[in-house]
Amino acid sequence: MLASIGEQGKLSDELRNDILAADTKSRLEDLYLPYKPKRRTRAQIAREAGLEPLADGLLADPTQDPQTFAATFVDADKGVADAKSALEGARAILMERWGEDAALVGELRTWLGETGVIRARVAEGKETEGAKYRDYFEHAEALAKIPSHRLLALFRARREEILFLELDPGSDAEAGHQYAEGRVARKAGIADQGRAADRWLLDACRLTWRAKLHTHLLLDLFNQAREKAEAEAIAVFGDNLKDLLLARTGPGHPHRLQDRRGRCHRQAGRHRHHLPARAASPVGAVAADDQAAVRQAQRGTDRDRQRHCQPRNRQAGR
Repeated sequence: MLASIGEQGKLSDELRNDILAADTKSRLEDLYLPYKPKRRTRAQIAREAGLEPLADGLLADPTQDPQTFAATFVDADKGVADAKSALEGARAILMERWGEDAALVGELRTWLGETGVIRARVAEGKETEGAKYRDYFEHAEALAKIPSHRLLALFRARREEILFLELDPGSDAEAGHQYAEGRVARKAGIADQGRAADRWLLDACRLTWRAKLHTHLLLDLFNQAREKAEAEAIAVFGDNLKDLLLARTGPGHPHRLQDRRGRCHRQAGRHRHHLPARAASPVGAVAADDQAAVRQAQRGTDRDRQRHCQPRNRQAGR
């Protein structure tokens, strides 16, 4: 990462220190985002067409009329056919700049993670095929509080194309969107003071949130939530399986364990417990693609059981 930014000639001491001090993967990715090699974007094309001074000029002096100022950047040879095209290019430049501001992205991620509401709705015509998910056909729940098994069920339904999932910025989605747009505007130093370019600049802030940042953060937070839910589900499975192995069913009996073939093995202790040949998963919400991790947990438990079990025929005094 440092080498990549250094090759671009953009690695300042401040940026290097910020990267080295990053305490989370998300923070590191936010810092790297503006320098990450990417395909040619609308903003890059606009910069190549010489439209960055238009964006910077309107941002620095909102008293200028956008249409009048943009007309001075019209150049058919550069692909800028008219003032409207020039303004679209300038807006793309600002949207990319604000959308890749590491501090702003981090603030909005934290806020959306705390206030976001995951909303599910059934895909048209999928009611019968997805009947097992009918409880979630119209479902809304705080992302920060949803149980892991329910979240995994929603993601499975989305993968099976039964449900569409959205992440609203709060219980009042429109109010949340307006708040986020205001955060972008404050970060950019923009306010509606009745100046000629204020409305154009605020519209660029609105699109930065709705078309760029919200989508990016939705995917990011969904990925984080899914990884956390899978880890919790596997941990619960492991704990429950351990409880099954160590459960005591009655006093006064040797503690025996039964292996997968049904053979009992005596273990030092006073209690007896028989395990089924294959314990069912206590977390039914674990998806099929999580089974490898579950099997690994089972194998680890099997090894622990084998270490503690004594040979069947070994009895005291023999």
